[in-house]
Amino acid sequence: MQRSGKGRKPKLETKHLLQRRESLTTWIEQNWPRISVAMRKAESSSNPAIAITAMVAAKEEGIPGVFQPPFYDAPEEYEAALGEFLKSGRFHGNPRNLAAAMAGLPELSWKRSFDICIKHPYKGGVALEAYRDYMKRKFPDRFRELIEAQTITDVKIVLDRSRSIDPVYLHFKEPLKNSPSGVQRE
Repeated sequence: MQRSGKGRKPKLETKHLLQRRESLTTWIEQNWPRISVAMRKAESSSNPAIAITAMVAAKEEGIPGVFQPPFYDAPEEYEAALGEFLKSGRFHGNPRNLAAAMAGLPELSWKRSFDICIKHPYKGGVALEAYRDYMKRKFPDRFRELIEAQTITDVKIVLDRSRSIDPVYLHFKEPLKNSPSGVQRE
């Protein structure tokens, strides 16, 4: 972010905030199966301590994070900010929203961090560990159909019903595109 010379210097440069968000997004998505249920419980009960406990456990037992922001290092110090974020209605069960809100702490408020990060969407692919949750959140009807699918042909039929250009959805379709099933779009 270039400064025009007016106003005060930002507490955290946008470039550094976005780097923090990318690191945190990767770690959260890689550990999403360990922390997603706790995040939803924390949101519904308005008790962020549930989520903090799951994050600390994921740090100890799960995939470690490298070059992480302060929230990763000491999530318990940001319990109040996490609670405010969860109460705000901006979480939507999305690990990327969580990373966007927490990446700027403590220099920025969770809201300022979230607002800046949303203006600069993360373009990285979704971690494999978060695919199931992503499909459940973004394509709930297709997700239910995929769970019921019995064969590769059934999966191909379900996926081919959508003309979505969502990159994760297309990622699922790609390996099936050239499979010899002879399935046509409906």
